[in-house]
Amino acid sequence: MNGFGKDFGPSVDLTVRIREILRNYPEGSSIFKEIIQNADDAKAREVSLCVDFRRHATKSIANEKLARFQGPALLMHNDASFTKTDFESIRRIGGSLKQSSSKGRKVGRFGIGFNSVYHMTDLPSFVSGSKYVIFDPHTTNLDVSSSNPGRMVDHIAQPELVEKYADQFNTMRGFGCRFDGKPYDGTLFRLPLRISSSNSRLSKKTHAPEKVLKELIEFFEETPRCVVFLKHVETIRIMKWNEGDSQPTVLYETRVKNVSSKLRQLRSAVVNAPLRSVPTTFDFELLVEMSNKSSNTEEILRYVVANQLGGNTATKIAKTYKDMHLIPFGGAALRISNSKFGSLNGNAFVFLPIPTNTGLGSVGVNGYFELSSNRRDVWSDSDDLAGDGAVRVVSEREYYTNNTL
Repeated sequence: MNGFGKDFGPSVDLTVRIREILRNYPEGSSIFKEIIQNADDAKAREVSLCVDFRRHATKSIANEKLARFQGPALLMHNDASFTKTDFESIRRIGGSLKQSSSKGRKVGRFGIGFNSVYHMTDLPSFVSGSKYVIFDPHTTNLDVSSSNPGRMVDHIAQPELVEKYADQFNTMRGFGCRFDGKPYDGTLFRLPLRISSSNSRLSKKTHAPEKVLKELIEFFEETPRCVVFLKHVETIRIMKWNEGDSQPTVLYETRVKNVSSKLRQLRSAVVNAPLRSVPTTFDFELLVEMSNKSSNTEEILRYVVANQLGGNTATKIAKTYKDMHLIPFGGAALRISNSKFGSLNGNAFVFLPIPTNTGLGSVGVNGYFELSSNRRDVWSDSDDLAGDGAVRVVSEREYYTNNTL
C-alpha cells in the first residue's frame, strides 16, 4: 500500500527450516531413495545416479559467486518430465501437493522429497521440459529473496540467456539435454557437492566425489529391493563422469528383465485401478537383473509379488473419509532365487524399504503405512505423527468406534 508504512511481518530463515528437516532424515542411501521415489511418482521408467568429477569453466556464469559450484556434482536423471503440479510441489519446504493432486496414490505423499538433497549440496538445480531452475536457500549466491529463493529460466523462450551464460548451462548438458530450442524430454538434477562447509548454514558435512561414488556403489546392492514394489521404475543405473570424457560411464545397472505391457499394468494397479468393496488382487513374478559393467557379470533375482486393493471394511473407511485420501492397498513379496543380494529380510515397505522389520522372515510387506514423525518407521501409539497422518489416524479410530458394538 503506497505511503502506508513499510514491509513488516513474520519471517522464516530457510536454512534453519532445512536444517530441522535434515536432522530428522539421515544422509546416505535415503537421499538416493528419495530421488527414485520422486521419479516413480512421475511415472519414470529409468533412473540414473551419476557422480560427475568434472570441473566446468567459470567465465560465463550468472553470478561470480556461482563459480564454486562449477565443480564435482551428483547428477540424477530420469526419463519423465515435470508437470505444473511438480513445479509447485518442489518449491515447498517440508510439504507436498502430491497427496491432494494424486488422491493419495503417490509414494511422496509424506512430503519430505527433494529437501533431503541439502545433506550434500547448497545449490541444487534441475532442468525439465522448457525450464531450468536453481535453488539458493542461503539467498547469497543469486539475486533472490527468502520468499522466492531461486531462479527459473525458460531456456526455449530465452535462448539469449543460454548463450550469454554458456558455462552455467554447460553443467547440465548430458543425458539428452542439449538446450537446442526444444523441451527436454526428461528431468536432470545437478547437486554441486559440498566440498567445503565454511560457507554453509545448512550442514557442516562435506561430500567428496570419491565418497559419494563409494556410497552409490554400496547402494547398488539395495537396488533390487527398491524396484520390487515400485509402480513404474524399471531400471536404476550407477554411473560416473570422468574429467575429459564426453559421456558418463555406466558402472552398475539393475533392471526388471521380464518387462511387458501386462506386467506394467499390474505394477501400477494401485494408481489406476478403481476402489471396490470386493478385494482386487494383482499378482506377478518379477525377474530383476543386476549387472556389473566393469566385470561384465550378471545375476538374475526372482521374486513373487502379491498385491491387494480394497475390500470390506478397508474400502468402507476409505470411502467414508474421502478427503483423507486413505488407500487400502497392501502387498507381500518373496525372493525365490538363491543369492546374497536382494533379500527382503522381513522389511516393511512404503513402496521403498523403510527400517521397520515386520518379523516375517524373508517376506517383504508393502502398504500405505502411517509413518512416525521422522517418516522412517511405522507409527505406533507411542510415537508422534506429523501433518495429515495424525488426522487420518483420528478418522480411522472414529470409524471403528462408531461401527463396532
